[in-house]
Amino acid sequence: GLGAETVASALYLEGCRDFFVSSTEEGVALRPLLPQSQLFVLQGVEPGDEVHCQASALTPVLISAAMAKRYLSQMPNSAFALKVNTGMNRLGLEPAEFLSLLPSLAPGACRLLMSHLACADEPGHPLNAQQLQQFEFLAEIARAAMPNVQLSLANSAGTFLGASYHFDVLRPGAALYGINP
Repeated sequence: GLGAETVASALYLEGCRDFFVSSTEEGVALRPLLPQSQLFVLQGVEPGDEVHCQASALTPVLISAAMAKRYLSQMPNSAFALKVNTGMNRLGLEPAEFLSLLPSLAPGACRLLMSHLACADEPGHPLNAQQLQQFEFLAEIARAAMPNVQLSLANSAGTFLGASYHFDVLRPGAALYGINP
């Protein structure tokens, strides 16, 4: 409700260079305002949107094995991010799917490996530690194959779980607006 252009411009002035948008359309609209930034599309890429992602230099977050296979076959050298399921069980490649896909990835094409914490708003929940352990395991394998890939686990609530959850990229959303996760 504050306006994506106003918020993105303010965040850019404060040093933010990685932005996450929900859809390809949001990314296309923001690209002219953020020409030097990396724009990740969280919902991934729908069939036919690949050309829009490429034309606007958007980085789709591939959230299923089928989406990853389709995108990689059509855009083999284009940038992308991968979301792995470490316990939220909503979106993301299963660890086995990620591991089977890894050998076929073009060097440098995967910019980010990410996951999403299911219970970060409950700091003492045991699933947080389990997801961290699973992500660390997958991250170690990913970095061996893709040394420059960035890693991201923490959203707003995850940023308050401690430095071990932070990795390379934090994804604060609601917390930027003063919402207590």
